[in-house]
Amino acid sequence: YGGADNGGTDGLIIRNNISYDNWSVNIWNDHGSNITADGNMVYVSVNQPYPDERRSTPNGFLCAEEAAFGRPGDLRNGIYINNIVIGCSRGCAFSYDGGGLHDFLVANNTFINNTDGSIGIDAGDQSGNVFRNNIIYQSENFIMNFGSPGDAVFDHNCWYSTGGDGWFDWDGQGTGGFEN
Repeated sequence: YGGADNGGTDGLIIRNNISYDNWSVNIWNDHGSNITADGNMVYVSVNQPYPDERRSTPNGFLCAEEAAFGRPGDLRNGIYINNIVIGCSRGCAFSYDGGGLHDFLVANNTFINNTDGSIGIDAGDQSGNVFRNNIIYQSENFIMNFGSPGDAVFDHNCWYSTGGDGWFDWDGQGTGGFEN
């Protein structure tokens, strides 16, 4: 379990780690700025009997602005590149209590069979985020779930799902298809 927590972390680099089977989140960034996660392998090996039923499977990466740990507006300038995330709840999740995601690059990652979708962004104030050159394979649930995407750019991603319609939830509207 690793990452930036309790606000104020600036410039942390999380590189070339293997993180698996942790409770709630494998790699966590709460209120961190200028955080880089590069070349990590993140996965769940089996469904664990976690002590708290709120999350039976941990998220791969979670970027958050939780009210208990700081003020909105700290979560910005993240670089999440060259990671592999397998079998987690959400592969890469962004969650806020009043803030939003700003100026993040999520690129060259591989997301495979994450049980609650590969990329999830809660509703909030979003700006300047880029999702580029990611490979996503999903056999169930959403590929992406965005509460409010803002001006997010999706460029040259490769999506594949064995499911049918509705694999993308965009601002509360399920979609049957998404070209990228």
